[in-house]
Amino acid sequence: MQKFTPITSVAERRSVIIVICVMLIIDTLIIMPCVFGMGALSVVARFVYETGGQFHTAVHHVLTAYQQLIANFDKENHLHDGPSGVDSPSSEQSDQLATETSQSPETMPPFMVEDDSKMLSDSSIFASSDIMRNIAAFEAPVDSANVMNTAIYNNDDVLTDVAAIIAHNDKGKENANPRIALDEETEEDLWLNPTVYERREPEQRAYEALKSKFGRSRASRVSPLQTSATSTADPLKRIDNILTTSSIRALTISDESRAEMRNLHQQVEEARLAEKRKSQTAEKCREIQAKMFVRKEAMTRASKGPREIIPNLSEEWIQKVSDTIGAPEGTVLATTCQGIPLRRRDFITVVAAKSWLNDEIVNGALAELDKQINLANGVFLSETYKKRKSLVLNSFFWPKMMETRGRDSQRWLRRAGVFPSSFLDLEIVLIPICESYHWTLLALKPRQRTVVHMDSFNRSSTHPQLAIEWMRDLLGKDFTEPWTVEHIMSPPQTNSYDCGVHTITNAMCLALGLDPMTHYSSTQLSLQRLRIAGMFLNGGFEGDFTLWRE
Repeated sequence: MQKFTPITSVAERRSVIIVICVMLIIDTLIIMPCVFGMGALSVVARFVYETGGQFHTAVHHVLTAYQQLIANFDKENHLHDGPSGVDSPSSEQSDQLATETSQSPETMPPFMVEDDSKMLSDSSIFASSDIMRNIAAFEAPVDSANVMNTAIYNNDDVLTDVAAIIAHNDKGKENANPRIALDEETEEDLWLNPTVYERREPEQRAYEALKSKFGRSRASRVSPLQTSATSTADPLKRIDNILTTSSIRALTISDESRAEMRNLHQQVEEARLAEKRKSQTAEKCREIQAKMFVRKEAMTRASKGPREIIPNLSEEWIQKVSDTIGAPEGTVLATTCQGIPLRRRDFITVVAAKSWLNDEIVNGALAELDKQINLANGVFLSETYKKRKSLVLNSFFWPKMMETRGRDSQRWLRRAGVFPSSFLDLEIVLIPICESYHWTLLALKPRQRTVVHMDSFNRSSTHPQLAIEWMRDLLGKDFTEPWTVEHIMSPPQTNSYDCGVHTITNAMCLALGLDPMTHYSSTQLSLQRLRIAGMFLNGGFEGDFTLWRE
């Protein structure tokens, strides 16, 4: 943020006064008139909108009233002028004339001329009988022998039933039959030809022709619908029979089909499980191959020996580490190999030069160190603890040990996968201790039967004796004398806040078999803070943060 300097000269004060005066003039002469003008325009616009709406409504009412007056005026003039018009015909005369004109022989269709005028007057008979004749005379051109022989109630059935209905409805009616004869060979589509009715042929003849034409395809089968249609000529009974006939039975699946479907489902499920097992096996093989590759690479790097404990750090990594200070508070910036999330508040304790490291940073750094030491010896953390070469216990372990004086510790170690029978196979056990806001390191070397307590102030402590008592309780009959206390000096701490950085760096030296006094100094701890933070962002001691020589 830019900082404002105080005004110290008269010229600066005058400049400030001039600027303020100019701003007041602009505000008074330009800004305020614009504001008032916009307000006035908005008031005028609202008035015009409301007045215009009222005016539009008034115009609409006036136009409606005017149209009503015009309609009344036209109606009155029409009533007065009607009787006086001698030359113009009346409405009844016009309708009668139009009717006579439309019914003249010249304008009537062929099938409505002459003899059929009386038949047309009988609208009820014509509507039911004549239309049904046209339906009966029609045969769909797509009907074939295969279609006519199906069990479905098709065109053949409909036409025969129609013939029966025609015979019943035309009883007592004057003879009116189609002039076009039914030809079985041509099977002419009668819908395309207008039917001309005459009285010379009886209706019974047309009925017999229809029956003889469409009855042959039904001779080989008799359906319930056909039987009821031919047994009675009453169409009402025929309709009742159709409505009361049971519908087609619903489709069902046989037991054999159900069993076959179950077998198919079972085969599909077995194939899916087999494919899943195959993919899982392939995934395990890939994981094993990846572990073997990582193990081989780690062992190859470890064979070259450890590198410098605190090497230089690139500008790119320094910038990445510095950016963690400005990150959002709730954002997870990194995760330790134990799955512990690290956020901004955790990175502040290690990146800020004058801060104490918290438990998450110290425990996470030692856990990453433990992972690399075991990996360099061909052991993954997920594998059995019997093959481990190092073990790191977090900072919450030792306070419990001090409360119980080393007793009942097997239950705590069992949770970490360590048993008394395999404890003596470990090369080093690292335990960070935070006591009175000061970090120290307790290291046990089970194979050498030695205990080391490293304090950056190089003070004596009773923690080694308590550790030996712990070994006596843990190992039981496997405990053998002597367990000795080894004194290893640490580069002295020159301030009150670098004890955690000393603890992590001393642990790295002991795990790699290096002497802390000859491999780092207290002046390098500012850089070591950045390297510890960068190691977390990098995901462990890999790449630029490797522990081994390239």
